[in-house]
Amino acid sequence: ILNVIDVALLMAAAIALLASLAIAHTLAPARAIVTALQRMARGQYRTRLPRFRSMELAMIGGAVDALGSRLEEATQQRATLTQRLIEIRDDERRALARELHDEFGQNLSAILAFANTIETASAQQKDGGIAQDARMISQATHHLMASLRDVPNLVSL
Repeated sequence: ILNVIDVALLMAAAIALLASLAIAHTLAPARAIVTALQRMARGQYRTRLPRFRSMELAMIGGAVDALGSRLEEATQQRATLTQRLIEIRDDERRALARELHDEFGQNLSAILAFANTIETASAQQKDGGIAQDARMISQATHHLMASLRDVPNLVSL
């Protein structure tokens, strides 16, 4: 009986060893899948997995490959859209700067011309108060024009 028990224990140990080896062999592709998912998490989206014999693992591998392809495409589209958005923003800023410069520049030039005319006329009539006010308007207008010249630089930031 002891011999039979010894043989049974030996057979049980052998069966357990063979079963664990079979399970390890069957699940070995899972490491490849996990490694591929880890690479995808680091940004390497085009990670191709080998063909698996098991239909279930083959389906998982195909899904991982498809996911990687979609992530790569989405990343490229996002980069393209981001670049386009930056270009549109810069174009809008330049257009706004041109419009501000043109519109305000013309009006400030007109104000400066009126102030100079008032200053000249009041100097001829010997009215110092009005001439002083006209000079102040001219100075403020020159200051605004200088600020307006800096607008394209500020808008391009």
